[in-house]
Amino acid sequence: MLPILGVFVVFGGYLTYIGAGSIMRELRLRDGGHTIAAQVLGSRIMESRRGTSHELRYRFQLPDNPTVYTMTDETGRDDLWASVASKADWDAARSSGRVLVSYLPEDPTKNRPVQAGAMPLGDSIAGLVLGLMMAIPCAIGAVMMMIGRIRRAPAAVR
Repeated sequence: MLPILGVFVVFGGYLTYIGAGSIMRELRLRDGGHTIAAQVLGSRIMESRRGTSHELRYRFQLPDNPTVYTMTDETGRDDLWASVASKADWDAARSSGRVLVSYLPEDPTKNRPVQAGAMPLGDSIAGLVLGLMMAIPCAIGAVMMMIGRIRRAPAAVR
């Protein structure tokens, strides 16, 4: 039973780490993000139980910098689809071939559309809460199991 609890502590800790990183990224973009017009590479409409999502793929380069940046996530994946706030924003980006993107000047890999769709913090907060809900009770359970084993151990072993 103890190894299973350990797996949940590690997985919950990982979810907590990813969720906290996403929250910090979003707050930093809101506070100190710079804006640039990115080239739209593709567009699509996704349907799900949560509704319709209008998505774009984009890339941009900073002046005097040859590096090309795209939408990324905390796990290091890049060239991802980004949801925009409305169909009107999506239509405007498709027709102009440009979308405004907010990025961190010290790390342009941290970026998102200025008019981001969905709740930029929603999934991050959910990941953080889920991770904590997994890690904390399992860690407490594991400690209690170890204390119980120590108490049950013969006196000569202690």
